[in-house]
Amino acid sequence: MSLMTFSIRHGCTQAEARRRLEQGLKEAQTQFGTMIHTITWEPGHDRVRIVATGGVHVDMHLDAESLHLKADVPMFLKMMARPMIENIKGMLEDTFQKRLG
Repeated sequence: MSLMTFSIRHGCTQAEARRRLEQGLKEAQTQFGTMIHTITWEPGHDRVRIVATGGVHVDMHLDAESLHLKADVPMFLKMMARPMIENIKGMLEDTFQKRLG
């Protein structure tokens, strides 16, 4: 497995960041359709786990300042999964920058 990580400063309250994360994940589901198998929120909605095609697992959590993402990607899918992860990162950055811009 190959690990990909990044963090995005959200610049808002955790409640607003949670709302924006939910919005961003809905956009990702629309764009990637059946590639995203499940999205599971933990109680409190500060942590979410995504399971995608090919055994890709993405864990995200919010803290007071940032959204943290960790994607565990099987080595044989790394080249194909990277554009999807980068696209999700861009969508999330756009989602959080809407408030700042």
